This record gives sequence, C-alpha cells and structure tokens, in this order.
Amino acid sequence: MCLMTWDPAFSVDDEDLDRQHMRLVQLVNSLHDAMLAGSPRHAMDRIASDLSMYARFHFRKEEDLLKLHGYPAIDAHIEEHAEFRSKLDDFAGALKAGRQALPEPFLEFMKTWLCRHLTETDAGYACHLNISRAA
Repeated sequence: MCLMTWDPAFSVDDEDLDRQHMRLVQLVNSLHDAMLAGSPRHAMDRIASDLSMYARFHFRKEEDLLKLHGYPAIDAHIEEHAEFRSKLDDFAGALKAGRQALPEPFLEFMKTWLCRHLTETDAGYACHLNISRAA
C-alpha cells in the first residue's frame, strides 16, 4: 500500500526535476513498505540513507538551477531544504542508534512536507523557470 501517489499537481514542468521528485516519492513509499512489512531496522536504515543521499542530490540540482535562472525566492527555498535535511538526518540518526523503532511520525512528516513543498514551494518556481527559459 503506497503512502504517497504521484499526482500531476506535483509537476514543475521540468522532466528532470519531475523525475527526481518521483524518485523521492518512491523512496518515501519504500520506507513505508519496509515499516509495514516489519523489515529489520538495518533495512530501514539503508532506505533512510538512500533517501537522505538522494534528497541532497536533488536539492543541490534544484538549487543550482534556481540560482542559474535568478529565482528571487531562492533563499527561502534553500531554507526549506535545510529544514527537511535536518529532520531527515535526525530521524536517520535515531533509527540507526535504535532510538526509533517505527518511522510512522517521520513518514507522516515526509508525506506532508513533500506534498506541501511540491504543490506550493516548488510550484512557485515553475512559472519563473518557464518565463526565464522563454526569454
């Protein structure tokens, strides 16, 4: 059972970024599936680590693109990414140390944050990128 389903409303009209966003959704779903299956903590550690590394990769790519196109709200966007990375690092550390047995609160945070970020924050730059590229 998927925690999240890709929604066309998540699209930012950029194939690369949409593909990266889809991968983030897949990783969140993988962690959710592992939790539901009662997977061992080391399996969830691995997925959480993959999610963390991929999020960092994606954020770097997205931020570089926004800087290149002079996105005016880049600082706030970077701050949101930093907040997400911090929460992800906190969770991954607690999971690895054995302090977090079930990631339900984390998964709910991930789902809520990712949906809001895609439909509100990232949607804000989609129009800017389209205008910038057309110029």
